[in-house]
Amino acid sequence: MHSHYVRTVVVSVIVFLVVTGLILLPSSPSSSNLPSSGIYAEGPSRRQRAANAHVLSYSTRNFTLDDVPIRIVSGSVHYFRALPTSWPTILRAARAMGLNSIETYVPWNLHEPSPGVFVFSGMLDLRGFLEAAHEVGLMVLLRPGPYICAEWDLGGIPVWVLRNKHVKLRSTDPAFITPVARYFDAVAEQVRPYLGKPVVALQIENEFGAFGEDVEYMHLVKRMWETRGLRRPRLTLFTSDNGGSTAILNGSPFRTSDVLKTINLDKKRRHEDLSFTANSTGRTIYDRRVLERLVRSLGGGAPYPLT
Repeated sequence: MHSHYVRTVVVSVIVFLVVTGLILLPSSPSSSNLPSSGIYAEGPSRRQRAANAHVLSYSTRNFTLDDVPIRIVSGSVHYFRALPTSWPTILRAARAMGLNSIETYVPWNLHEPSPGVFVFSGMLDLRGFLEAAHEVGLMVLLRPGPYICAEWDLGGIPVWVLRNKHVKLRSTDPAFITPVARYFDAVAEQVRPYLGKPVVALQIENEFGAFGEDVEYMHLVKRMWETRGLRRPRLTLFTSDNGGSTAILNGSPFRTSDVLKTINLDKKRRHEDLSFTANSTGRTIYDRRVLERLVRSLGGGAPYPLT
């Protein structure tokens, strides 16, 4: 009698927590009741549509927003790792701290849990997050991969891509590029209405220079975004790589005028090899002593533009 009563109470409590959302149970991607689109699936909000789009540009001296010099002060918020109800609070706090930008990854593995099945709702409501950022006046720097790292297995590349045992990840291999193209289609559809309000920059891949030397792959990824309308001048395109001349040359094989090159500074890593001649300009653009001072002053882990 007593054990039956305890079991009944335990089951009731678990049901209550699940129903109220305090426990998030995993669901099958093929579940028929799994929503695929968020609350802005039909289009941006009236406020967002009425806003003017901004253009972020850069030179060898500074960034400009609509031709007005600015300094980008950005923080990182991964929308897919926080409940949507908390997004406004987090973003308002970021704005109150003095940030004017938010950068976020876009996780391919979560948005396409199985081939061709896309989810942009709940914690994956990308448009909802962009609306929340726009509401508080934050610019967004988008980092959609396909590889995002994010301290994740395969860096956010869906595990089902490995069903083809011969696939070459992060390469021009059609077995990899074909699903990437489908993913890019889905992300571009979500993002296009938000170009310049608030999305002002898009990262091409992520830290590729630490992985490989296939510069044709990087050029292909850039072209794939551009053909989907995510290109200059509506967006600033940028790369992000770890320190080191080889990593930067492989990870950002573009003209500086086309793609902004940035590096990740890390006070635990020595940057002795960062002084080299830029292949696009023929001039030496890095000085080890300057970079070491930057590392010490920024505390490590901070991105710094190389132009």
